[in-house]
Amino acid sequence: MSATYLVFVYGTLRKDESNNKVLADARLVAEEAWTSGRLYSTTSYYPVLEKYESGEVYGELYEVTKDKLEELDELEGYIGEEKDNLYDRIQQIIFTDKASWPAYVYVMTNKTLEMRASLIKSGDWKKHIQ
Repeated sequence: MSATYLVFVYGTLRKDESNNKVLADARLVAEEAWTSGRLYSTTSYYPVLEKYESGEVYGELYEVTKDKLEELDELEGYIGEEKDNLYDRIQQIIFTDKASWPAYVYVMTNKTLEMRASLIKSGDWKKHIQ
């Protein structure tokens, strides 16, 4: 059996959003999930998550293969730890109504900080774009 990874998505990778097709063959673990942080809209019409101890950011939790994780890394501009990434990939606790798990999440870097437009107070990208 090949290794799998949990990934929390909060923007264009969520169900019914523009990049969700990337996760078409991934297993949806929880459609209603959240983690700590602050969510911002950007000038490029996608959100960025700022790692922060308080606040809640809402999204979905998926189980992906190593190949799918590499595809997500490419989409998110992540080329490795301590590199000049568009997003950094970190592990953080993700909560659902059933349990909590450590999972990967893509977070803001200095590059995305410059594109940050406004705080999404609800912490929910889908509510923000309606």
